[in-house]
Amino acid sequence: MIQNKTEMITVKSTETSFPPVSLQYSISLLFFHMIYLTFFFFVLLSFSFHADFLSMIVALTLE
Repeated sequence: MIQNKTEMITVKSTETSFPPVSLQYSISLLFFHMIYLTFFFFVLLSFSFHADFLSMIVALTLE
């Protein structure tokens, strides 16, 4: 009876130890996706204002 209880406790502890790992993985994945999306957004922004950026770079290099 006591052994059964300890087995149940160990199973519960392993069950509770699993979610944080997947949570950490999903958080890191979300973080990576946020970085990727912001990078993509900046690339899109630079393409939409391509002429402005080019003229600014040219002006900076000429100065």
